[in-house]
Amino acid sequence: MPCSIIFDGKIVGAINADIDIDDISDELSTSSTNGEDDFSVLLTDSGDVVAHSMDKSKIMTNVAETNADIKNYLAQTSRNEEVTATETYKDTGKESIIIYEPVKIDGTDSYWAIQSINTKSYVIKDAVREL
Repeated sequence: MPCSIIFDGKIVGAINADIDIDDISDELSTSSTNGEDDFSVLLTDSGDVVAHSMDKSKIMTNVAETNADIKNYLAQTSRNEEVTATETYKDTGKESIIIYEPVKIDGTDSYWAIQSINTKSYVIKDAVREL
């Protein structure tokens, strides 16, 4: 994965890094709650999917290109701000609560984001059982 080194707004170099992203997706998928109603995605600050706990075929796609809201959410996480949105998640068609949590990239000023997707029905399932 080639990356530019930018200093004072100018490209001063480039790095080519090879990261085994399957391992990251595997790690995300080991959560005991990982399933179609509760899963996680690791996004770069520009919207590229780095890891997906449910669907590895989504890796290296860009979710921000097809959703302007995600661009805005990632801009906020790039400022180290958490974002919560409620919307119908495109891939599942289910009403979901989506949390974008900033992830600091060591050695840089960059933040990526963990996108935690939870369907509304999953979030309130225990409360509904108690009724």
